[in-house]
Amino acid sequence: MADLPEGVLPENVSKESALEAMNQLMSDPKGLELLMELQSNPRVMQAAMEMSTGGEAAAQKYAKDPEVQRYMERVQQLMGLEGN
Repeated sequence: MADLPEGVLPENVSKESALEAMNQLMSDPKGLELLMELQSNPRVMQAAMEMSTGGEAAAQKYAKDPEVQRYMERVQQLMGLEGN
């Protein structure tokens, strides 16, 4: 997570905070359930992988995809990373 490209996280979230939040997500039963759900949807999983490595360009590619955005919002909520 420390080498995430720009544009992947909300502007007000540091990479360190995101790493801590991801650890919390993985220790939360709801978080694990959401991650399992994400992994069971190949299209959304592909989008998540692209956004984790492709930065702003990948984030923009999926910005208007309601299904992807729904998952990403849920992940951010569970991680406590909602943007302002």
